[in-house]
Amino acid sequence: MMKWIRWQGLIAFLVVVALIALLWIVFLDRIVEGILERAGTRAVGAKVEIGSTDVTLFPAGIKIERLQVTDPDSPMTNAVDIAQVDLSIDTAGLVQRKVIVQQMTMAGLRLNTPREYSGAITPPKDGGKHPKEPGPEAGETTGKVLEKIGCGQIDLPSFEKPDLEEILAREKLTSLTLARQVSTDIENAQKEWQEKLADLPDRKQFEAYRTRIDSLSGKTKGLNAILGAAEDVAKLRKDIQGDIEKVKAAEKQFKKRLNQLTTESKRLAKAPQADLAHLKDKYTISAQGLANLSQLIFGQRFCSWIETGLQWYYRLKPYLAKVSLPKGEKEAPAAEPERGRGIDVRFAEHHPLPDFWVRLAKVDAELKSGKLSGKLQDVTSDPPIVGAPLRFQFLGRDMPQIGALNVDGVIDHVHPDRPTQRVDLKINDLSIRDLALSGDPRLPVVMAKGNAQVALNLQTTPQKVNGHLDAQMNAVDFKSQLPDDAGQVPQAIANSLAQVNRFQVQADLKGKTDDYDLTIHSDLDRQLKSSIGRMVQNETDRLTAGLQKEIKRRTRGPIREAGKKLQGLGPVGDELKSRISLGDELLKNLKVKLPF
Repeated sequence: MMKWIRWQGLIAFLVVVALIALLWIVFLDRIVEGILERAGTRAVGAKVEIGSTDVTLFPAGIKIERLQVTDPDSPMTNAVDIAQVDLSIDTAGLVQRKVIVQQMTMAGLRLNTPREYSGAITPPKDGGKHPKEPGPEAGETTGKVLEKIGCGQIDLPSFEKPDLEEILAREKLTSLTLARQVSTDIENAQKEWQEKLADLPDRKQFEAYRTRIDSLSGKTKGLNAILGAAEDVAKLRKDIQGDIEKVKAAEKQFKKRLNQLTTESKRLAKAPQADLAHLKDKYTISAQGLANLSQLIFGQRFCSWIETGLQWYYRLKPYLAKVSLPKGEKEAPAAEPERGRGIDVRFAEHHPLPDFWVRLAKVDAELKSGKLSGKLQDVTSDPPIVGAPLRFQFLGRDMPQIGALNVDGVIDHVHPDRPTQRVDLKINDLSIRDLALSGDPRLPVVMAKGNAQVALNLQTTPQKVNGHLDAQMNAVDFKSQLPDDAGQVPQAIANSLAQVNRFQVQADLKGKTDDYDLTIHSDLDRQLKSSIGRMVQNETDRLTAGLQKEIKRRTRGPIREAGKKLQGLGPVGDELKSRISLGDELLKNLKVKLPF
């Protein structure tokens, strides 16, 4: 009789199947768990731990319970902590050594959770770092960017109340110097013209001419006497005329000199006002520098957000897409394989698939602000092969402090030589409580409460960055706990902020990659500038009045003395006019008494 079943073979087959099933039930989950932990740890550069895994073949999938990813920069903190991850995997892709996840579901995702022990890993023996770990150049670039956009200590406009005595003790008053100079010039002119008057024909000289006229008028009887007198009259007229010309020439010089001294005296009269204007400009604060006070108040908070964003950007940058070679550069030839190890050869594929591809990932996150649900599409290591960018969208729900939250964006590395990123964020009815804006001890500003409507758009390319934030703030209450020695400017800012109920603030981040400019504008600028402007004007008026009074007190005497000395030159001019008049009178008398 023919045997249809070979029992020895059947038993052997059943034993093998049983062993495989036993291995599957007992060991496979642990093997997959170990593979995922090791691969994740290498990728992140810090410990990745899995609570448990459940692998299924029909359909192919993996269920992960409690996935913890350590923050490489903080080993006692989990950057990501997920309660459960379900993956449905394309079995055909596994045959080609491709991990194609049809759908991934992450539930209970939390960020920055504490760890019970350190998640740091031992560095490689060669002393290197993980190839995707951000190097020190990332930190240096972040620091340069923050420094470039002015994310340092805020520069408060401030000034000290100047002391009038100190100012006038170290500042030379031009008016006093000019008063001394004018007085000296007038004194010299008086001395000079007293000497010149002594050298000019005087009254005595002209009286002598009168005597000669009278003498000649008595000698006009007879023809010979008349002819002789005519000759003497001509000579006398010439002498009188010559002396008059001398006095007139002197008078002309005197008038010129007097005009010069008068001009100096007029300049001296205006000198105190010039001193006042100079000291006012030097020692009083101006409105310059008060034009963008909103940047001073909100700048530190914006800078902290930018710094956090840059840190996450450099942390995730290696995973966004494979590093591509610059245009025209060829890949270096592979090193000679070790003897007996061989090499992996990849042949061209008719329908290529990426090594890793998550077609759809659904996420439920539990944040401090509430729950966040969303999805990611086409998460892959090879965007050019997939031909579609990574897209994400998240919606907030059950958020006590937020009415509505919507985040969507695109990370497009389909063309590795011109990657682009875009993120749009909208928040409605954001309730703000005790938000520290400025941590500077000179101006500690806190928004105690407020309600915000926020819209953010950020776009980046390899050449430029363009970001814009618009926030409308309502029901605002600012608090400022100023130190006792805060000064006038911080006090004026605090007083002005205490009266603010609503405002709008806008921020723009523009420029080339790694070289941005941050500008912040707000309608607070007008109110703050007005408040501080009033304080500045009051202080300016106080200092101006004090300087004007003190300058006037110090210069009144010297200016008055110079004026008196200038008036002392008046008799010199009168004397010259008198002598000229006397000479003119003599010529008239000479013509009357001796007409020939």
